[in-house]
Amino acid sequence: MGDEARGGELQNEVHSRLEGSSTAYGRDAQLRSMPIVQFGFERHYVVGDRFWALSGRYGTDVGSLNTSAGIGGTAYVGLVDSPLAPRTADRTYVRAKFGIDATAVLYDATLPGAPFGSDPEALHRDQMNVGRLNGMAGVEAQ
Repeated sequence: MGDEARGGELQNEVHSRLEGSSTAYGRDAQLRSMPIVQFGFERHYVVGDRFWALSGRYGTDVGSLNTSAGIGGTAYVGLVDSPLAPRTADRTYVRAKFGIDATAVLYDATLPGAPFGSDPEALHRDQMNVGRLNGMAGVEAQ
């Protein structure tokens, strides 16, 4: 992580295109360059038939960058040849996809450095360190 990971150029380019700024906000307070060790585990369970499928999952990440535990689920509805079969070139489908994920963040190395700690407009790191709830909707086609 850090400057050696070469993320700065991409981050600055995105901010340049979106905001017209030459440097991403907070870029000067990014974490120093260092190696990270990260392990993850995720288990999926899927049930369904030709026209729908439900997928549940749980997992964890453990490491020097982030430690978290999460659960989630996804519902698929649509024209599906075989939603439970492995993806191969001869499988075709078009389906709607809806999902939700809840993650408890136990440790996040990017927050203790508090790059935005002095900014009155920024969320305090204690507010960010509790967890995340993400929802999504979309269409998948193959």
